[in-house]
Amino acid sequence: MLSLPMEARDAAAVPPPLTSSAVQDTESLCNKLIAEARRMDDILRTITDTATADAAAAELAKCRESMQAYLSELEKLPFDAETTLIITTQMTALTHITQSYIPRVNELQQAGAFDSALLAEQLNKLLAEEEYPDEAPGDPLAQAYEKIEQLQDDAFYVLRKTQDSATAKDAASALRDIIARHSELQHEIAQTAENTTPTCAPHVTEDLESEFTRLKGVGFYGDPDLEALLLRYIKFFKP
Repeated sequence: MLSLPMEARDAAAVPPPLTSSAVQDTESLCNKLIAEARRMDDILRTITDTATADAAAAELAKCRESMQAYLSELEKLPFDAETTLIITTQMTALTHITQSYIPRVNELQQAGAFDSALLAEQLNKLLAEEEYPDEAPGDPLAQAYEKIEQLQDDAFYVLRKTQDSATAKDAASALRDIIARHSELQHEIAQTAENTTPTCAPHVTEDLESEFTRLKGVGFYGDPDLEALLLRYIKFFKP
């Protein structure tokens, strides 16, 4: 499981402020982790047959190796309040990315990994690394925010799969359900919180707008409902 380095999890262990160099090193390693996770996501979407599955397996292994190396380096760095905040924020972003490609991993497993033993091995390792222990029930507000994050992952998944008119129609239907559920959760949050605008990592809004731009460039594959629904969903995260 990719997770926050132990020292950064313990607020009581946070030492006095570090030098700007340590902060830059932390940011650099976090950015490299994010880049590798995005690359892994891209690789998983190139797999269409046994040949591409074998090629992807080698690339996935390199990504996993790099990510583990960056995490090891990160754990060796000292931490202060600023770097702990950086890591917490970036690990949230990293989790969004990894959770978004897990459905694709499941799809590939259901397809028998296109008869590629190499790919099957990498998929099993990916799933093992993304296994999270069951959590004890938290407070309702925290659970509502967590569900909103899960909806974000669902939205990204259906949007990235949108490549033609048929998948655009499917995406519009899925987004309609996501928006309805998001509205319900936002209502729950409004019952207990003053700020009813769900916060999200900056990359989430940027990625949604990037998907909007991509789909706009192809005319939303002739589906005006998809355009309206995506605009509505993006507005949820605007202050």
